[in-house]
Amino acid sequence: MIARIFPSTLKPLNLLERGDLLSCRGEAFVASLPFEIARRELSTLKERLGWPVESFRPRQSNDSLSPGNVVSVEIERGQITEFFSVIGERGISAELVAERAAAEAQENLDSNVPVGRHLADQLLLPLAFNEGGAFWTLLPAEHTLSQINLLRQILARKIVVAADSARARIDIGTGPREQG
Repeated sequence: MIARIFPSTLKPLNLLERGDLLSCRGEAFVASLPFEIARRELSTLKERLGWPVESFRPRQSNDSLSPGNVVSVEIERGQITEFFSVIGERGISAELVAERAAAEAQENLDSNVPVGRHLADQLLLPLAFNEGGAFWTLLPAEHTLSQINLLRQILARKIVVAADSARARIDIGTGPREQG
């Protein structure tokens, strides 16, 4: 058998406007832990985010190798669906796990940017390796800025970050890679 693989490039991706809110969902998942933990997490999410009760779903598995819990929030708007998740830790209450997930989701909802802080970090590599693009995001974390600097050096790609007090626009060159 012979396989032929042809390279593909992505068109520039520009996410410069935030789309309309299409849906919001929250989920609490527990594995080999009491179901009450998921209920407490969802109660905290509901209280903090104020979404309708049907937006939330508990899940449980008693068939896992070790116990654990995770709270996730999904926000769908325009061209983007973002997920925020927080994994439970020993000694951290169910309410605090849910509060952390709700805080990340609420920061995204309160912002006026199409791309959240963590998604921005994930978009850098595929855009830099392909035809580039631009997007608005929250002020980038140090990790994101380090990744941008690394991509500039390794790929010789022009990446511009223009920030104001609350948000940043990241432009990844759409033309040929820079030399030197």
